[in-house]
Amino acid sequence: TTIKYRLDRPDSFVKLSMYNTNGELLKKLFEGSQSAGVYSVKWNASNYSSGTYFCRLNVDGLLKSIKLIYLK
Repeated sequence: TTIKYRLDRPDSFVKLSMYNTNGELLKKLFEGSQSAGVYSVKWNASNYSSGTYFCRLNVDGLLKSIKLIYLK
């Protein structure tokens, strides 16, 4: 699965993580500083079971979450 996001601010601190429905952290996909621009990160879900997952993007303390449904 490819997750795309856009940053408008220069030099933002970004954390992109995957969580299960219990709110448990499954994987940190990225953590660090990034410049303004469009980015994409791949999440290999082959080791996970079918179900609902949440992708959480934290940019300088602002949070955005999306729900993903993974089917094998």
